[in-house]
Amino acid sequence: MKKYWHKRVTELDRKILIYIQNNLRTAERDQIMRFITNLGDGGFVWLIIAFTLLVSQKHRRTGLAMACAIAFGSIITNAIIKNSIRRIRPFEIIEELAALIPHPKDWSFPSGHTTSSVACGILLLKRMSKMIGLTGMTLAILISVSRVYLGVHYPSDIVAGAVAGVASATVAGKVVRRAKLEEI
Repeated sequence: MKKYWHKRVTELDRKILIYIQNNLRTAERDQIMRFITNLGDGGFVWLIIAFTLLVSQKHRRTGLAMACAIAFGSIITNAIIKNSIRRIRPFEIIEELAALIPHPKDWSFPSGHTTSSVACGILLLKRMSKMIGLTGMTLAILISVSRVYLGVHYPSDIVAGAVAGVASATVAGKVVRRAKLEEI
């Protein structure tokens, strides 16, 4: 049964990637998606937002929760799951698929970009104004989708990264709620 579902998901992943490559890619979109994906490299944009919020007394807890979520997510995805599952990147398996950015050297499953983006997007959505929260969540979705568009992740890597992001945001939120921040 497990092998059946693995085969079905892998085939659906392949079909989606090839559809995107053959029907949605344009030179303009390629540039936009490269820019968007670069914002998520190493949690870059999220770390900048987190550190900016840490400076503000009013939003310090949100900044701390985001920093914790990035750390938790990185441990979950990059240190544990990727090295346990060892899923090969789609551009290495699917002959007709071209990756549009330099080839990442780590494993594919789950997407670390998606984990940190979804975690931080959720925290912004829950803790900040509606406008900031929706903007953050929109950016999280764009970063996640860019990974599939660029051919460096399977769609199922994104789904798993989103689940890890939700878990990271939940744990980070609970840790920060219980922390005493008066001395910071």
